Amino acid sequence: MICGTIGRIIGSVLSRRIEEGTEIETGIDNCVNVKASIKDEQLTWTIPGSENTIDHYTILAQQASQWINVAELPAGSNAAKLTALHLQPESRALCVEAVGKASMLNHFSGPINYSPAKSQSQTP
Repeated sequence: MICGTIGRIIGSVLSRRIEEGTEIETGIDNCVNVKASIKDEQLTWTIPGSENTIDHYTILAQQASQWINVAELPAGSNAAKLTALHLQPESRALCVEAVGKASMLNHFSGPINYSPAKSQSQTP
């Protein structure tokens, strides 16, 4: 509940600063933590705490040494079918990014090991 209260206070302060025209810090921590896993051909994630500071979710796939955006889902989402992500055979890991609303930090799950041939997950 503390983070939810902080989120409401931050929103109020930001509104006043914007009205005043003063500069605001970028990347205010919104107390969000992303926990993701893969089970039964589905990527799922949870956000302990309040989700009201999240704009949307981005799913990233590691291909070779790069992370590629494979999907964007609206706030309130908590799962994606792996078949819907159209992952390349060289995909080695997946990650969920909780993209914060304006001036809020983005947060990432840890990488989840993934093999398209056999979808077993290991959360570090």
